[in-house]
Amino acid sequence: MTEFERKIEEELAKQKAELVKPNIVVCGGTGTGKSSLINRFFGIEIAKVGSGQPITKGMNKYEQENIPVIVYDTEGYEISSASNGKVNFDQKIKPEIEIMNKGDLKDQIHLVWYCISITNHRVTNYDLENIEYFIKNGMKTAVVFTQCDNDEELEDGSGKDATEFRKIIKEKFPNINFFETSASNKNLVLDLDKLQEWSYVALDNDKLKESFISAQKVSISSKKDEAYKVVKTFTTTIATSAGLNPFPMSDTLLIVPQQIAMSIRISKIFGFDSFGENAKALLQSQLLSLAGKQLVTSLSKFLPIVGQVINASVAGAMSYALGSALTEVYAKAYKDYLDTGKLPNWMELFSSDLFINIFSSKSEEYKNRKKD
Repeated sequence: MTEFERKIEEELAKQKAELVKPNIVVCGGTGTGKSSLINRFFGIEIAKVGSGQPITKGMNKYEQENIPVIVYDTEGYEISSASNGKVNFDQKIKPEIEIMNKGDLKDQIHLVWYCISITNHRVTNYDLENIEYFIKNGMKTAVVFTQCDNDEELEDGSGKDATEFRKIIKEKFPNINFFETSASNKNLVLDLDKLQEWSYVALDNDKLKESFISAQKVSISSKKDEAYKVVKTFTTTIATSAGLNPFPMSDTLLIVPQQIAMSIRISKIFGFDSFGENAKALLQSQLLSLAGKQLVTSLSKFLPIVGQVINASVAGAMSYALGSALTEVYAKAYKDYLDTGKLPNWMELFSSDLFINIFSSKSEEYKNRKKD
């Protein structure tokens, strides 16, 4: 194992140890399409995953190693008051949730998506009771209307039944948020992006936020926004460090440890650490491509190296340019992957005009901003 590969191994292990996954309860009556919603939002196909890990009767935990979110799927319950599902929800699932919320951050329920199907054509008293339960117990709760492709569209673009459901629920919970969704119609986005935005804001921990954005599959722009936050943080840290201790330029211009950490963080946000069993090899191939002498030579001409020493200004420009170029290239690769199902040739991508041009423009942007 080379020194570079060892650094990657160490950083991967470090980030894995620090990972905190948001816990999301997805619940509602029978036939509300919870599994389809989970699949479309996170790409977790529950039917393929299997039965999940039983937490208590009627609630399963779905967790995959390389998807940084944990979903708790509750069994549906029939509308009738005599339903065994309702009794089980009250007597088994709710007490289990209360126990979880007394634990550490990683064990608590962070979000609740309460699903109501448009095809049921009504909001029941039991729905209202459950929503009240979650809110009163301090859980961030949103109402998700599912199967909205079956709803009659009004002139303002909203659904007829969804509008009526809102009125009923808002009478009791005036501040709750609603989202119309359809998991079966891939061309019908509706409020999936708004559900993603609400969930992100509702999470009150930065690690939870980053994990959630990494896991979700409905908004590439949100992944880019989160990646640029990482770039900004690392750029400041690296520039400050170089200001205190300037370091010599070398063939490993782009692979100081903090830049390895930044690169891996960005890769994770776009989910490129989660494709199959070769995720580690994939990350290594990406970073090795970046470390190649040919690319270093191509990029170094954009940086004003003085006396072969990298100072704060150069380190900041280099890191900002590298992180920005990675963000834009990963965003393109992610969109292409969603469209074609194929991963890119990383060496070609990181040596492309797209990468080089973004690196150049972002390094100039950073230097000009520092002059102002």
